[in-house]
Amino acid sequence: MARRHTGNDTTYWHSRRIRGMSLMRADFRHHNYGSHTHDAYVIAVTEAGGAEIRNRNIVRKVGAATLFVSNPDDRQSARMSDGER
Repeated sequence: MARRHTGNDTTYWHSRRIRGMSLMRADFRHHNYGSHTHDAYVIAVTEAGGAEIRNRNIVRKVGAATLFVSNPDDRQSARMSDGER
């Protein structure tokens, strides 16, 4: 079950055009992800703000207009940046 925090907003849905594709739009202001994996590819675009992402034991800071791709079963974690969003 997802944890709720005031100021975070998420919407989940499934693509009507691509079978099996799950989509999420999120505005995380106060959310950090502990170490975890996904069973599918993750493709993320940061529109505003930023985060610090650890993937394959490499830490990267991502900002606005950043594309991030994670392979299935890659261990990763994320910490939201100290900016506004």
